[in-house]
Amino acid sequence: MEKNRKQKILIVDDDEQIRSMYSELFRQSGLGVIERKDGIEGLEVATSEEVDGIFTGIIMPRMNGFDFVKALKEYKNTVDIPIIVNSHLGREEDRTAMEKLGVNDFIIRGLISPAEIIRRVINVMNAEAYFFKVDKESKDVERFMREQRMPDGFLCDECSTELAIKLKTTDKDYFRGSVRCPSCNKRFN
Repeated sequence: MEKNRKQKILIVDDDEQIRSMYSELFRQSGLGVIERKDGIEGLEVATSEEVDGIFTGIIMPRMNGFDFVKALKEYKNTVDIPIIVNSHLGREEDRTAMEKLGVNDFIIRGLISPAEIIRRVINVMNAEAYFFKVDKESKDVERFMREQRMPDGFLCDECSTELAIKLKTTDKDYFRGSVRCPSCNKRFN
């Protein structure tokens, strides 16, 4: 990201009041804001403009939050955009499903103060990412590769680069990990 460019967040939600409220909160915090009303419109923006974070609802017409996140994870230029889900239902099965899709945070609307939401969103957007090579000779790594159905030799099946563990900090005491190709950024778990 250019040093002087204002960070931008994409808000995707079909509820105009919710979009307006969060747009104002994010603008007051110094972020640029783009608003869209469903996953199709959100995907168009995310694949054509530089955004630093996505704040999305789940239940939306045309393309819901689950399908939106799945689509974002399929594109090389959107796979690493931090995603924060804003759920009004707060169902545990929604949280679990979204975490499996690789979202960075899951917020239940009404249970967290606006100040805390802003703090969490900014922390997620500014999190550092680190790649760690693994010792393929380790019995633990061997078992992990077999159980997770990793490609033979722990090599990317698209570009043949040795895979690595990507850890991204999301807060002082929390991180998220995935197996990635450091060259083409393909995700393997």
